[in-house]
Amino acid sequence: MTSPKIAPWARPSMAWLRPTVAERFVAAGIAVRPSNWARLCVGLGAAILISVAVRAQTPGATQCDILAQPPRAVLGRSALAAGVNLGSIDIVPALLACEAAVAAYPGEPRFRTWLGRVLQASRADGEAVAAYRIAAEQGHAFGQTSLGFMLEKGEGVARNDAQAAQWYRRAAEQGDVLAQTRLGILLEEGRGVARNDAQAAQWYRRAAEQGDAQAQNNLGMMLQAGRGVARDDAQAVQWFRRAANQGNAHAQVNLGTMLANGRGVARDRAAAIALYQRAARQGHAEAQETLRRLNLTW
Repeated sequence: MTSPKIAPWARPSMAWLRPTVAERFVAAGIAVRPSNWARLCVGLGAAILISVAVRAQTPGATQCDILAQPPRAVLGRSALAAGVNLGSIDIVPALLACEAAVAAYPGEPRFRTWLGRVLQASRADGEAVAAYRIAAEQGHAFGQTSLGFMLEKGEGVARNDAQAAQWYRRAAEQGDVLAQTRLGILLEEGRGVARNDAQAAQWYRRAAEQGDAQAQNNLGMMLQAGRGVARDDAQAVQWFRRAANQGNAHAQVNLGTMLANGRGVARDRAAAIALYQRAARQGHAEAQETLRRLNLTW
């Protein structure tokens, strides 16, 4: 693979940066052009402010939190900023701000986690795993979840479902909703751990009660099938509805099926079709096929 091309005039302008930062810009294919200077200065300003304001106590919200923290809806009450989705991270200023935060507060694990997110967003998966591992070993729940995810997917590290399950469990026990859902999935599928439907349902319920749509749908399926829990169509409908209202396409199809068949709820063909159409518009193949058979559009 060839290295990203950078105009010759751009290279000298990077000489005053720390080599690790410059190298990451190159690896991410980011040239420090004039159009990038505004973003670069934001990150450098954050670096200077953090370095000057080093404190022994846990810091409040910083530019690293603002630029690289996960969305508040994902992180919950521990969020210090609105947060940003992984694919929307502005890599240049976020990298500078989070490296400065890590240097200023080496004992604060959240900054390692947010740095890992920036590195993951820039496709430096191996470095992201290293950052997540440090944060995870320091006890940061989202760092543990992130490391577990990289291990489960084999991104930046050899795939290892057993280790993923261990890290998910540590984070899940701290209340991390994503870890609770992922651990439930591994338990239900018997990946990295012995299959245990009862424990899977328990973790799904804990995540579902925190509002995770995937967990709500998965718990509904367990209740519908009577796996790991007593069969209860009415409760399944409730959880499918909560997930469907959040836009989960699988839950929309599952709720539609319950309505179409009158299971756990009064039969309502029109409502079922409307749910299939909502799921079909999101690309759900089963919903689209059902509507085709009925000669209906979406």
